[in-house]
Amino acid sequence: MLDGYQLRTKSAIDHLLQAKRSPRWRTQAIHAIIDIALGLESEELNMDEGAVYICKRLLYELPQNDLETKLYENWVLLANNDLNDGIKGFQALDRKCHVASLTGSCAGLIMQGNGKIAKNQLVSVLSTPYTMKVAKHLQKARLLLGQELINSGKPAKAREELEKILEKNRGCWRAMELRGITFEMEKNYEEAMKSFEYGWKMCSRNNPAIGFRLAQIYPKVDQPIKSIPICHYIKKNFPDYPQIDEILDAALYQVRH
Repeated sequence: MLDGYQLRTKSAIDHLLQAKRSPRWRTQAIHAIIDIALGLESEELNMDEGAVYICKRLLYELPQNDLETKLYENWVLLANNDLNDGIKGFQALDRKCHVASLTGSCAGLIMQGNGKIAKNQLVSVLSTPYTMKVAKHLQKARLLLGQELINSGKPAKAREELEKILEKNRGCWRAMELRGITFEMEKNYEEAMKSFEYGWKMCSRNNPAIGFRLAQIYPKVDQPIKSIPICHYIKKNFPDYPQIDEILDAALYQVRH
């Protein structure tokens, strides 16, 4: 699980596949694999065909009448771009698990381009009292709302929602990354840098997007030399990541001049 939180995806799934052999941990291990494969810790769903295929196979190994299984089935539908079926599936579960079902249906609405409708519904669900039972669903709902507020050009309001996540879970790298984006939108580059540094640390340098943002922000606070090792790290470990050479060249130019 630690590997999963730190985005060491391959290692996490290898360990979870071993845990899946144990009758005691089988269901929890499958849930965790699907969480990682679909990127459910973030508001951005992973729609990679290979990941979706694996999750479809794993669904057959879960208890078929279990509520958690039905929630995962709907997330897989969304990831497979079966948006109408996924939204309807979540809505059908509203009486049994309001927060989880509304969060899922709002994710589907956003994917359909109905962000305004989703935003209003997300605001209503976030008045739900925080308990461990609904914690991960409330976190995802706030991430969805935070992203929509960023897209609407409302960084301060987005940051309010992100801070509420970080009050409960300081290790949520995605909330910290989005927090940095809100500061960047306001041209508060010092605070943006601090958020990206923390997010880069929390994901154990395994999310190149955060590293890219951090490398991009350092020259804006007159610290271009700090960009250089990050750029080299991304080039080495994520060789296909785009535009990193441009950031490296700009940082080197600024250092030399």
